[in-house]
Amino acid sequence: MTTINCPRCEEPVHDLSDEELIYATDNNGQDHIIPKGEGSQYCRDNRLNMDWTEMPKDDVRRIPLGVCKKCAKELKKHTKIVEDGGLMFQCLECNVTGVILGSETTLDVKHKMGFASDDLVGIEFNMCVEHNGEEYSADTQPDIPK
Repeated sequence: MTTINCPRCEEPVHDLSDEELIYATDNNGQDHIIPKGEGSQYCRDNRLNMDWTEMPKDDVRRIPLGVCKKCAKELKKHTKIVEDGGLMFQCLECNVTGVILGSETTLDVKHKMGFASDDLVGIEFNMCVEHNGEEYSADTQPDIPK
């Protein structure tokens, strides 16, 4: 059976089962999976000509169909924090993503990178210790909010 989960938190998303989905592969080999009844409109909107078929009953792939409501709300908050001077971040070691609250330091980083203070900009950490190690925690640096 196909699972339909949020790509961020892995919680179930939408009230769709695999029996309610159709799929097709375009000329570039890219799979497209959508709810039944939307195939014709999808092809017109995207100028594609594909033959849609029902999902196989033994298909076990994970299908992301957008984020869940909880993650959508969190991402909206993250956008607001970054627009208010914060920075998005991603760790290359553990793939965690998040935001850093706005401060003089984050504004300075944005300006040195050539961005306005309300631009949606992010940074990458190479190792987990850079974003959650003891030397960076709120316990050792009181100005970092908990």
